[in-house]
Amino acid sequence: MLSSATTHLATAGPSGSPPTLEGSPRGTRSATAWRDPFRRQRARHGRSAGFRWWHRLTAGVALLVLIGLLGVLLAALVGLGAAIGGIALEALIG
Repeated sequence: MLSSATTHLATAGPSGSPPTLEGSPRGTRSATAWRDPFRRQRARHGRSAGFRWWHRLTAGVALLVLIGLLGVLLAALVGLGAAIGGIALEALIG
């Protein structure tokens, strides 16, 4: 009951004029579209559901960069550990 009253108040204009929504985004004339600001972000269903090719490409590049950075970091830590271990061993022996 409240939604129909709200729809009526939102769409009612001067008598004889077509129903419009003043202040609605991009001049939409549908009361349900006006009340659903996230309609463009709804999940897709069926055959159209899925990832776009540029999302897959971006994710693949990001994954390769992440793996590369982690590999370099791991190699640097192992090298630092080996250098510190060599210095410590020489200090113990000498």
